[in-house]
Amino acid sequence: MSIIYDQPEIWNVADTATIWMASEIVDVALEPYTDLRGGGAFSAVFGSVRFRFNNGLKTWAHANSSGIIFLRGYVILPLVIHELGHRFNIKLKLRPQKQLWKDKIDPRKGSLWGGFHTRTMADGNEPDEWFANLFADWAMQMLARNAEGDKLRAWMDEHMPAWVAAAMEVAA
Repeated sequence: MSIIYDQPEIWNVADTATIWMASEIVDVALEPYTDLRGGGAFSAVFGSVRFRFNNGLKTWAHANSSGIIFLRGYVILPLVIHELGHRFNIKLKLRPQKQLWKDKIDPRKGSLWGGFHTRTMADGNEPDEWFANLFADWAMQMLARNAEGDKLRAWMDEHMPAWVAAAMEVAA
């Protein structure tokens, strides 16, 4: 996997292990759409991902086109995967969140946990947070085993092949 730690001297073993584990979880979730194994799916879809700290950050973490920035002390497994969901969305020029909005998908239902943005923070017109929460739920297999969870899982399964293919073209 192509993971780059900016400021390597300030990363501790627990934080780098958390990022590695999150990358592995996402890699396994992406494998069926790439036929690549052993970190290959993650690398093919994301290319290189830069991680850094910024203690002036106003939130726990922030993803942008150049990487993922964390507030020290907040490198938490589901949050890393949530931010990778943002990176995936950004890489695809917000196509996933636009599709989510267009299809009126409400990921607030069907999840086994609330995500990092409480449902009041992500209420209304915030499909970017909704998609990042859904991406994390999907990758961690935290979608409920009920009609709402099945609907979300089917929606991701319907769109992931095209999105992964498009992301791999951008990464190449």
